[in-house]
Amino acid sequence: MTPNLDQSPPGDRRTADLAQSPGGSGTTVLSAMDWSAAASRYFDALRSGERSVATTTALGLLVRGASAERIIGDVLARSQAQVGDAWEQDSWSISGEHIATAITESVLEVLTHEALRAQDAPVPGSRGRAVVVCADGEWHTLPALMAAAVLRLRGVRVTFVGPSVPAEDLVEHLLDDGTSVVVMACTAPMNLAGAWRSIRLLRSRGMTVVCGGRGFGAEGRWSWPLGADQWASDFTVGADRVLMVNDGPRRALREPAVDAEAARELDVLGREHHDLVLAAVRSAARRLPALVATDQARVAARERIDSALRIVASATVVADPSVATEHARWLEGTLAARSQPLEWAIVTFEAILDVLPHDLTRSRAMALTGCAACGRGDQAQLAAAVGLPGSGSVEVMARRSLGTGAPYVGERRQMGAHDPSTSRAGDRIDGEARFRSLAEHASDVVCETDADGVITWVSRSIALVLGHDADALVGTRLHDLLHPDDVPAAVEVRVTAISTGGTAVVDLRFLTADGQERWMSVSVHPIGSDGAVSGLVVGLRDITELVVARTLAAKALEQYKALAENAADVVWRLDDAGIIEWVSPSVETLLGWAPDRLIGRDVLELAEPTDAARIHAERARIRAGESDGFRTRVRTAQGGHRWVSGTARPTNDENGNPTGRVVAWRLIDAEVAAEQAVRRRT
Repeated sequence: MTPNLDQSPPGDRRTADLAQSPGGSGTTVLSAMDWSAAASRYFDALRSGERSVATTTALGLLVRGASAERIIGDVLARSQAQVGDAWEQDSWSISGEHIATAITESVLEVLTHEALRAQDAPVPGSRGRAVVVCADGEWHTLPALMAAAVLRLRGVRVTFVGPSVPAEDLVEHLLDDGTSVVVMACTAPMNLAGAWRSIRLLRSRGMTVVCGGRGFGAEGRWSWPLGADQWASDFTVGADRVLMVNDGPRRALREPAVDAEAARELDVLGREHHDLVLAAVRSAARRLPALVATDQARVAARERIDSALRIVASATVVADPSVATEHARWLEGTLAARSQPLEWAIVTFEAILDVLPHDLTRSRAMALTGCAACGRGDQAQLAAAVGLPGSGSVEVMARRSLGTGAPYVGERRQMGAHDPSTSRAGDRIDGEARFRSLAEHASDVVCETDADGVITWVSRSIALVLGHDADALVGTRLHDLLHPDDVPAAVEVRVTAISTGGTAVVDLRFLTADGQERWMSVSVHPIGSDGAVSGLVVGLRDITELVVARTLAAKALEQYKALAENAADVVWRLDDAGIIEWVSPSVETLLGWAPDRLIGRDVLELAEPTDAARIHAERARIRAGESDGFRTRVRTAQGGHRWVSGTARPTNDENGNPTGRVVAWRLIDAEVAAEQAVRRRT
């Protein structure tokens, strides 16, 4: 129910606002000029950080007879949209954006409170109930808070659940709530996959879902593939639709709107997201070392990759490559506004392609679309390298692949050179030559073997990946390149592929030319005709970095679990850039945050906006071992804050290089309250 800020706001469609309850006397008429002047004053107050001026501006409109509902839509929401646009153009700082958000949250609360005190204000709950929630992964709560306020002004009893609520937790709450309608806000397309996870479960419980916000695309075009029941272009429309649902019968139970294959890929992306981001950051650093030259650069690179991977998932769930295309162009725009290299955009998507599993064919197609949108390379060759069929632009080919998923390179080989429907030997030879030409230029390794696993051809990329000469391997067994302990698993996957006639996938260790081990994701597909298997096409993708990331994560978990499992305070393990790698379970009891929702995020996101700059400066002292502790306010999952006292100890690797830090927080609300009481008495 967040406003569609790509459209003209309601204030531009009406020349005057006759006072409407609640919040007006019914006698004052405000002109379009009045509204424009008020919106300008409010925006200027946000820019200068003047909370009192912003509050006075909003309440002044209310006193003059304007409806609080329209003030929220035409002044508060409109100004916040301007703040976001200014940030994208690098004319508004992050700290300034946080301050503006905090001011508007405060004004919204005061405005709503005053409006509901009016004599003609509706009785709370007289128009039913509703739950307002941010999509899973959505941390911008202000639009959802505005939606909740408008519903309260209409007499709806609202339960505001908060930011980034996991789907399972949301549904568990609703089972005992008695509510039949859920309003879901999503401000960025990268959170569409999270929105789908919630909508999938809500549909299965017979809930009606009303969606709103820029994240769902123009006119809500991406809300429908997710299974949403209603789309609201602004707060007023959203409130109307919630009331309509509350006055009607409860919806029947419904199946998920997304097909099983897309759901499978999304489940993998959600489960492996953290490890994939870590591996992609390492891949991006190899491609362009400048990406991690400083702490700030490393954090920025990680954020870009995290967002782009979420975009890939979102494009997959709505089956629309333009999600990735639009994000790539937006990313290039923000880089250009900050005079940063545009190359960083394509490296972001290339790094994701490096680590995405082969069997996530739809997701790989979307990542490739992002690469192509950044404008480098021949699109047909790029598409062929990851197995997109057909010709034309990458986006068009990605759309063609969405029905059943883009086939593997090996499947394309079977459908081309060895397809029994091929009518001429010349066509078959041309198809084989084309396949091998494309495979030679792919970053992965492709090879052909006979039915017994003897190599008959292998792409020359094997020299880059494993250090072996391609010509020298012809006539040898592929199993000879494996770690001895993994040979039985290789035999099993070959038998499975032959017996089923489909593609089988397994992770195996291969030996490089100098005897080192590299983990490879191996896809095996039989080729032949009339049911007879004449050979196999095998694809190899290097996943060593991903395996290392998983191992390190498991090691870190075991290392700190024993230390902090039963700690009364909160213990954190952060990497060198302040990204949360592990947190003790006590964080949920003391602050309300589920530990798994914090992993992979910057710990500064929990700080109160006004304290973030000071904590950032403290990092250098912690790294140098000079910090003797700190005090700060941190946000709770429920939207409040608590005072903590913190200590931090830097950690280093075997060579003495910094790897991160261990941080311990102790709650000191009582101590701070006592200190403040003493100051007031003196």
